[in-house]
Amino acid sequence: MPCLTQDTHKRVIFSFVLLISLLLQGCGNEPEVKAEVIRPVKSIVVVESSGEQSRTLPGKLQAAERVNLSFQVSGPLVDLPVSKGQEVAKGQLLAKIDPRDFQSKLKAAEAQFKKAQADLKRVRPLVKKNLISRSDVDKFEAQFDVSEADLERAKKALSDASIKAPFSGVIADIFVENFQDVQAKQSVLSLQDNSDLEVVVQVPEREIVASGKNDIDIKVFFETIPGREFPATVKEFATEADANTQTYEVVLGIDAPSDLNLLPGMSASVVALKKTKGDQAKKIFVPVTAVFKDPTGQKQKYVWIVGQEKSVSRAEVQVGALSNSQVEITSGLSVGQRIVIAGVHYLVEGQKVKLGGQAL
Repeated sequence: MPCLTQDTHKRVIFSFVLLISLLLQGCGNEPEVKAEVIRPVKSIVVVESSGEQSRTLPGKLQAAERVNLSFQVSGPLVDLPVSKGQEVAKGQLLAKIDPRDFQSKLKAAEAQFKKAQADLKRVRPLVKKNLISRSDVDKFEAQFDVSEADLERAKKALSDASIKAPFSGVIADIFVENFQDVQAKQSVLSLQDNSDLEVVVQVPEREIVASGKNDIDIKVFFETIPGREFPATVKEFATEADANTQTYEVVLGIDAPSDLNLLPGMSASVVALKKTKGDQAKKIFVPVTAVFKDPTGQKQKYVWIVGQEKSVSRAEVQVGALSNSQVEITSGLSVGQRIVIAGVHYLVEGQKVKLGGQAL
C-alpha cells in the first residue's frame, strides 16, 4: 500500500474541510418564508342612495325567541332524544331525568295526604258532639294542609324531571351527555326559533344623537348573499350606553326569507340611509376615498372589491357627479358588494384584508 506524502495528506484534509463547509452553508441558506401581510381596512357595503351620507355598522344575527333550558331538580339523565340542529314541536320531550325517586316520593306524599284527609274527615263531626276540642281539630287541619302541600311539591318534582319544548324551534346546542348526572339549574340544551330573526348592532353614541327617529331607512346585508338586501325595523334599543364601548345596543327585526337558510350567529352589515325626499332618484354613491386612478397613468378609475375570502380585487368603474364628499358610480358596482374606502393606494391585487375597521 503506497504511503501518502505530507503535501498529499494536507490536500486531502483541506478538501474534506471545504466539503463540510459547503454542506453547512447549503443547510443555512434555506429560503425564508415570508408571512402574508393582512392589512386592516375600512369598508362599506354598496347600497342605493340619493347621495346623502350613509352609515354602515357590523351586526350579528340571532333568533328573536331563544332560551337555555334546565331541570329544576337533580339526577341522572336517562333520556336525551334530540340532537343539535333538530327541529322540535312545542310540548315535545327534550330530556328526562330518572323518575323513580320522584315517583316513590310522590307515592309516599299521596299516602300521607290520604291519611290526613281521612283523619280530618273523621274528627270534624266529633267536635259538634263535644267529643273532641276545637284545638285538636285545628291540629288535624294543619296536618292536612301540610300533607297537601307536600303532595303538590312531589307532583311538581316529578314533572320537573322532564324538559319539554316551550315553543317550536330548533335545538341550537346540547351541553350534557345522556346518562350524566345533572344538577338543578344546570343548562342542558339551547332552543331557538329561527323563523323569527333579528339583528343586534352596537351604535356609537354620536350616531344615536345625530340620527332622527323617522328619517332613516335601514337595510341589512350578508356577505355570503351578495346583491340581496333585507329591510329592517327597530324593535328595541338600550337607553344606557355600554360602560366599556360607549355604544348603545339596537335590536332590528327582519323577515326570515323562505328561500334562504339564515342561521343565528351569521355576521351582517347594517346600513342606515337618510330617506329620500320627493322624487329624488336613488343611485350608487361611494366615498371619494374609495376611488383611485390607474397607477400607469391611464384615465381608468377603480375600486377595491372585498371578496368572500377576505381578499381584494380591482374593479374598473365609471364615475358621475359629486355629492357631499361622495361620488356617483354609474357602472362597475352592484348593490351588496363590499368595497374598501380608505388606504386604497396601499393594496395590491389578491391581498388579504381584515375588516375590523369597518366604516361607520
